[in-house]
Amino acid sequence: MISIKSRTLCLFIALFCASGSSVFAAGLPAVSDTSGSQRLGTFVWFDLLTYDRGLTRTYYQGLFGWEVEEANGFQGYDLITNQGQRIGGIAEIEEKEQPTWLGSFSVNDVGDTVDRVTQLGGHVLEPAQEIENRGVMALVEDNAGAMFVLLDTGSRDPGLRPVRIGDWLWVDLFTRSRSEAAEFYQALAGLQLNTVTDKNGNEIDVFMQGETARSGVVEIPWRHVDPIWLPYVRVDNVVQTIERSDQLGGQLFYRYEDGAILLDPTGAAFGVHQVSK
Repeated sequence: MISIKSRTLCLFIALFCASGSSVFAAGLPAVSDTSGSQRLGTFVWFDLLTYDRGLTRTYYQGLFGWEVEEANGFQGYDLITNQGQRIGGIAEIEEKEQPTWLGSFSVNDVGDTVDRVTQLGGHVLEPAQEIENRGVMALVEDNAGAMFVLLDTGSRDPGLRPVRIGDWLWVDLFTRSRSEAAEFYQALAGLQLNTVTDKNGNEIDVFMQGETARSGVVEIPWRHVDPIWLPYVRVDNVVQTIERSDQLGGQLFYRYEDGAILLDPTGAAFGVHQVSK
């Protein structure tokens, strides 16, 4: 998990800009085919920005069994499905840029939320714009520099369902100050920072929305690592997943009891976690 600050704004403009000059002028695939669901305060989608779609397609298919194919009608954008359910996408950036998984955070008024981001010490990297099929989007940084997308799908967020092997399981905010993160996300989205005890007796910090845990908060323990929202995939055996990643050209960045942080062959960081039944 390395610094992503070398990335320029052109990668986001190339991926999401709805202007006629963009390869995505037709928009982006919807995150869900059904309407009626909006999971506010939750990351509902993840896009991998990488300089080699072919290499990463092979890697993730082999690692998780994901189905990865170019989205019909959206040249240059791969759609990821797991056991028949769409969960993310892959878009290509220039090789000089740092690959990353970029999460989309569900809100119901992107324009208003963008204003709050700046008031709270964050930055707007790309203002709100309507992206056909996907919804209203904006690219922002929080007050520590962690990037994420604000997304209003118009009540077309993915519905709740059991988390299966290969699905997104969790997301952690790696940041410099838990207290500053708590102030930012409480004011931005009503998330409360609480300390809870996990099944192994370890105390962990989580953002809560009411009685529901939405994400983790971790103070960065490594030098030269920038703040980042890091998504985790549920796996059935973390040891075998690490071995399979190594065989496919990935790297182990960090190992802990039930999971690991991995780097794909282009250097994009993500987590894997084993959940006992």
